[in-house]
Amino acid sequence: MEWWTHAVQQNTITNFTLSIVIFDSETAETVQVLTGFHKRAVSQLAFSSDGSLLASAGNDDNHSIAVYDWMANKIISTT
Repeated sequence: MEWWTHAVQQNTITNFTLSIVIFDSETAETVQVLTGFHKRAVSQLAFSSDGSLLASAGNDDNHSIAVYDWMANKIISTT
C-alpha cells in the first residue's frame, strides 16, 4: 500500500486548525488525520523508508519538526 499526504488549513472566524491528512493512494480515502502540533503552515513532509513514520517541518519562526507514528496518531519526537 502506498500513501500520500496533504496539509490542510481550516479557518473560521474564531478557530484555526492545521491538519496533515494521509490518503491511500489507490482509493484516495483518508487513512489518518494528524493535528495539534504545527500552528502555521507545513512546508515539508516525508515518510521513513519503511513507511511507519512521518516527519513534518513547520513554517513557523523556528521551523519546528515533528516525527509521527502516524498509524497510531502519536507524535514521537519534536524539535
